Amino acid sequence: MQSEKVALDCAPLLAAQNPDGGWGYRGGSSWTEPAAYALLALDGQPEAGPACERARRFLAGNQRADGGFAPRPSVEESTWVTALAMLSGSVSGEPGRRAVDWLVS
Repeated sequence: MQSEKVALDCAPLLAAQNPDGGWGYRGGSSWTEPAAYALLALDGQPEAGPACERARRFLAGNQRADGGFAPRPSVEESTWVTALAMLSGSVSGEPGRRAVDWLVS
């Protein structure tokens, strides 16, 4: 069974996006977790294309040298949010392989 994206009112979520491309918890500075969830919700919505690209760049910037992802840019350590970054589809190619390696290690 193939799932289809449901059209949704993206305006509130798009309005909450921070200038760096991420989202915060109830506003505030950007974190990986809400950014990944927002990207999952918005990806494929026609009016959300530019916001999704900014979100992908934000998430890619949170990848650490060890391949994992940090919860936010100011955190040096990779954490469980690596799985969310992968699920959001924001990582592919070599960065994606490094993230998978981090997850299974």
